[in-house]
Amino acid sequence: MIPVTKNNYTEIDLYNTNLDIEERKYQKMLKEQLSWLNAHSYQIKDRSHKLYERYKTNKLSTQLKNRCCNYPLLEEKSLEYVKVH
Repeated sequence: MIPVTKNNYTEIDLYNTNLDIEERKYQKMLKEQLSWLNAHSYQIKDRSHKLYERYKTNKLSTQLKNRCCNYPLLEEKSLEYVKVH
């Protein structure tokens, strides 16, 4: 999970037909990944929300916390970035 505001990413048209071979391969891979993410969205959202809450309430093991991003800091910096740009 990385906090990103709408003006800090670019949407990709997965149905564009004017692509070369490499772009079509990339488009196919993105479609497959999106399909998998959509099929597992409930589990992904549930687990990521639990991880986020446990991180914020300091209820993670040290080993797991050391592998996580500092979510509150990322959120803070994301808001600062939006103000600057």
